[in-house]
Amino acid sequence: MRTEARIRTDRKYRKSPRGRAVKAWRNILGRAGNADGQHSSYAGIELKMTRSEFLEWAVPRYAEWIAKGIEGVPSVDRIQSSGHYELGNLQLIERRLNSSKRKCNLTNGLPEGLKKCAHCNEVKPFEAFGFRSQGLLKKRYICILCERKESANRWRKKKGEIN
Repeated sequence: MRTEARIRTDRKYRKSPRGRAVKAWRNILGRAGNADGQHSSYAGIELKMTRSEFLEWAVPRYAEWIAKGIEGVPSVDRIQSSGHYELGNLQLIERRLNSSKRKCNLTNGLPEGLKKCAHCNEVKPFEAFGFRSQGLLKKRYICILCERKESANRWRKKKGEIN
């Protein structure tokens, strides 16, 4: 059983530049090449750096972010979204900006009323996408068919039918 002091120390570490960088590295490991099976749009994205190279790059940037008191949560972003995870293609930006960047790219360059599914990469009409929020009338980033497949897979995995 963890003591209160240990819990406080863990929380402090997770908010430190190194703690944030290590967490970002674990997230990258899961996404790159769809290693965790939850990020199919990352299937072709490769990891082209070592953990120590990434930490050497990331820790000073997180420290600078914290020292400057920049608003928002820092997030590692691939500058070129179709590019690989490599040091020359990474930047630290605010998390909300990072997540909106991906969703904006799904409609850029497409005719009015069309959107690209982030899961199956097919261009489909807006009607093929469910709403993220009824109040804001924003569409989800994956189509209804892919959403159903993902939901069924999660259910099967939960019931132990899939590893």
